[in-house]
Amino acid sequence: MNIYPRKTSTNGQWYHTDSLDLFQKNITRLPVAWAARSWPVSYEFNSTAHRSPEWTEVTWPTYMAVIGSGSAMGVGLAINETWGHHIADQLSLQLVNVSEVDSSMASCVDRAVALIHHAPTPPKLIIIDWPSLWHQRYYYQGSWVTMTGAEPTDAAAHHWWFTYSRTRAEVDHMVQEFRFYQRIIEGLCHRANIALWQFTSDPSYGGLCDDLAQPRILHPGLDKSIEAHLEFLARDVELIKTTKEQRRKGWGDHKPQAHPGLYHQQRVVDAYWAAGIEIKY
Repeated sequence: MNIYPRKTSTNGQWYHTDSLDLFQKNITRLPVAWAARSWPVSYEFNSTAHRSPEWTEVTWPTYMAVIGSGSAMGVGLAINETWGHHIADQLSLQLVNVSEVDSSMASCVDRAVALIHHAPTPPKLIIIDWPSLWHQRYYYQGSWVTMTGAEPTDAAAHHWWFTYSRTRAEVDHMVQEFRFYQRIIEGLCHRANIALWQFTSDPSYGGLCDDLAQPRILHPGLDKSIEAHLEFLARDVELIKTTKEQRRKGWGDHKPQAHPGLYHQQRVVDAYWAAGIEIKY
């Protein structure tokens, strides 16, 4: 089933910024009472390197898709502790998570298009947690590369990094690009009768424009009960952020807080908090 190209990713206890080195550095700084301190975390990937069931195991008529970067993928969390899993559970849908670390807006659109056009049946719901506004991708030596901000060490890639860094400095350009991708996704989902919930947990959108980080919900073709539940979930901040007190103490129940080895995921918690309070979310 060729929904996405076949890729290999190693299963195991550590992945990306959720590393043994960070675990050892951070464990002494985290509260002893933090429930997540002892959570088991493992990473299992399917044949297309997504943290999702194998495509032959998906119950096609009744599934939802989560698309985004590391925060949507749940780096640092057991898959059943991610916000995507909790939302799927409340909606009685199977979760297909096709998020990838260091995603760009363009790569998120690519994954949504591939799923809509190549899956046996489209998902009931797509949730997009838009990745950093500054993540840009370029084509280099036969494959897509995402520029995340750090200057590459490879000399041959430096020209592209410099060129795209200058583009990235044009904030108006980036805002218009984001809106362009939003319109593409909204149009595709409307035509395919797919419910869509799009928002961002990344602080790069804050302050650019009042409506950039507003959650947008489109639900064509859904029955009223799921539609109402989706509207409620989109505003149920307990699923996607911690309270200020929990964030200060560093503990919670099933909020997007991480395995104690993960510095990155704690930044995600901060971003969700900022999106709910400091940005007009």
